[in-house]
Order: sequence, then structure tokens, then C-alpha cells
Amino acid sequence: IAGFAEAILVAKHHDGFMLYPSKFTNHSVRSSLAWRNGKGDVIKDFVQSCNSLSVKPSFYVSPWDRNYYNMTWKDSYNQYYIDTLKVLTRGYGPFYQLWWDGANAKHNMQHYYDWHTFVAELRDSQPASIAGGCGGPKHYDTDCGPDTRWYGNEQGVGHETAWAVYKPSNAFPELPNPSYVPIYCDVSIRKGWFWHANEKPKSLAWLKTT
Repeated sequence: IAGFAEAILVAKHHDGFMLYPSKFTNHSVRSSLAWRNGKGDVIKDFVQSCNSLSVKPSFYVSPWDRNYYNMTWKDSYNQYYIDTLKVLTRGYGPFYQLWWDGANAKHNMQHYYDWHTFVAELRDSQPASIAGGCGGPKHYDTDCGPDTRWYGNEQGVGHETAWAVYKPSNAFPELPNPSYVPIYCDVSIRKGWFWHANEKPKSLAWLKTT
């Protein structure tokens, strides 16, 4: 990890499983009784490791939660997300960035994630942290942000010229246009996003050129 300034851990993906214990759900490590008797906490371990290596801890926390509502929207979900988010923002010390994902925000059903309340919680509990995610020219209808944006692909590459000064997220139309919203571009070290025994990680030589 030498040379890295920031590490982003997936604290919750679309399946809704949380890598930290929460009283608001059993769909988390608290139910992993075979691991540390249900007392384990991946987030705690991650933050401690980052701090020991002088690396800034950051988190990806998916708003889409297929365990809570899947494709049938529940009006109670935004409050549930805030409650579980507070466990993360208030329980592990300072972190650098909260990275969101706009998946299933508008295209597949008529509802909206409460981005303003999500950001307000981050600003209140983690005033030095930045809020980012989503973005890209083809993804602004599901954009969140507002501080950083997703480039729009998961190949880890972008155009030679990619301006950090860009139009603000559609979710935050009150922001100045243009705004300063630096780009993040992600890539999996494997063929896909999940581990499979018959797959090998991409080579170090390939990753160095990405």
C-alpha cells in the first residue's frame, strides 16, 4: 500500500450487507457468528490499519439495498439509511470521503434517494469529509456527489483531458455552475466485482498502466 494516499472500503453494497454491526439490522457482521462469535467489525479493523499506515480511510456505502426493499420502494428507507449511516459517520473517527452509488435511484422505479439529508449528516458528523460518487456525462440523472464525481466507466481509464470544473450534480441544482467536482475512476482487480476461485487478479504490470 506504499504510496497510496486513500483507501475506499465497500462498507455496504447493493445486497445491503453491512461490514459493521448495527442495531438497525441483522443483515450485517453481527450475524456472522462463525467469525469472532458475531463480535467482528471490519470497519474498525480497516480504520485502524489505515491510520497505522498513514492512509486516509474512506467508504463506499450503497444507497440501493436489495435486502431492505429490492425493487419495491419503501418510504421508510431513507430514514433507515440515515440511521445506519450515522453508525458509520459517528462511530469510527474521522474519514476522508463517503462514496455513493446512484444505482436504481430513478430509472427503474419512481422514487428518489434523499441526497440532501445524506450529505447533511456527513457535514454534521464528518465536517472535513467529502461526499462523492456517481456522475459522468451519461449518468447525471442518477448523480449524487456533490464534491466529487464518477467518471462513468469501471475500466479505470478516462480521456486525456477531463476537467474537474464541470456542471454540478442534478441532485444539487442550487450549486454554482460550473462547480469544482474532481473525477474518480474505479476498476476491479478481477474480471468482475466478486471473488471466484477460477479467476486470477489482474497483473501488477496491467494495474500500473491503468
